[in-house]
Amino acid sequence: MSQKYQANKIITSLAIITAALGLAYAPIPGVKQTIIVVSGTELKEPLQELETRFEQNNSNIDLQLKFQGSQDIVNNYLAQKNDFNPAILIPANAQILEELSTRWQASNNSKPFYNQSTAIAKTILVAIAWQERGKAIFPNGKFSWSKIEQAMKQRNWSKIGGKPNWGSFDFVTTNPTRSNSGQLTLNLWMQSNKYSLNNPQTESLFSLIKKSVYQPPRSTDILLQEFISRGANDGDIATVYERWRYRYSI
Repeated sequence: MSQKYQANKIITSLAIITAALGLAYAPIPGVKQTIIVVSGTELKEPLQELETRFEQNNSNIDLQLKFQGSQDIVNNYLAQKNDFNPAILIPANAQILEELSTRWQASNNSKPFYNQSTAIAKTILVAIAWQERGKAIFPNGKFSWSKIEQAMKQRNWSKIGGKPNWGSFDFVTTNPTRSNSGQLTLNLWMQSNKYSLNNPQTESLFSLIKKSVYQPPRSTDILLQEFISRGANDGDIATVYERWRYRYSI
């Protein structure tokens, strides 16, 4: 990782936590406040790195971080499944908060938030692959949804230019009913084909993906852990939020 990339990562992380916690928490002499922040798992690494630093600079605040898939943030909050009361929610995008607000107001006569939500960072969705297999499916070094779709239909590396001993082709993405990166993957895939949501071809595409993706993880951080620990035999290519130096941008 380059020094410039690392510096940008730190600056972005500081911006995230400063913006998220720069609310009306005025210090109360002699009282230590507890602030519970629920964030999408794509921010787990930077927020954990900054938690200690934040508390050192704000001794009156006990910062507690909770991480969930972005769609789980909405579902758990509305169904009151959490055993804590969050002060700040940081899902992956504004649409998630809009969904929460709409569903909340449908059953309550109040707004769910004290303040208007604010965008604080942009995160790129990328495709990651084991190097040799990435070169086999993307020989020109350019990501292609159609190549992934073709590989899913063929199902085996020997039929798409890979080595026979690689076995089946395995694409990995998060569960779109629980995680924003899974939803974004489907949305971008659909857009690449210029399909509309109600198009029969969209239904066929989603059916193919559903059959091809085995037990999708509920969040991005779990996907990354499993992708690395299980190795190439259980996952060839995956879509995640940007954390990698070598990647195919979508």
